[in-house]
Amino acid sequence: NNAGRLLVLYKESGGTERPYDGNFTTGNGHFIRTTGNNFAARINSISNASFNMNTAGIGFKSVMRDSSTDIRVQNGNTLYSGTQANNGFPTLEYWLLRTANIYSDAGISCYWIGASITNTQIANFRTYYNTFLVSNGLTAVA
Repeated sequence: NNAGRLLVLYKESGGTERPYDGNFTTGNGHFIRTTGNNFAARINSISNASFNMNTAGIGFKSVMRDSSTDIRVQNGNTLYSGTQANNGFPTLEYWLLRTANIYSDAGISCYWIGASITNTQIANFRTYYNTFLVSNGLTAVA
């Protein structure tokens, strides 16, 4: 009931199937992805969220589970929240840039998985990570 994942994309996938992370279970896994016009994020669930979201584009993306029903999804500065059933986390491999037999050529510069973090903690991470990128001569994309 307390789980989170976040990533920073510096390059979006060129294909129509764009998994950023995931695994394979009955019902098509746990993931953050874009698939054509189908934007999705699942965490500890095989169910879709109760809200529409857009996970397209480069930059910061996160999905946080705060309870057995409440989740938050963030894409850049846009925050979505609502409900999603909790089906637990299967004991399966967890992949970056892949889910089942679908692969992505996107570029991830940072990935984190752990407990759910607050919106303030997310904002702080984005500030610190963007500062790190700029101090190394890179574009702030988080």
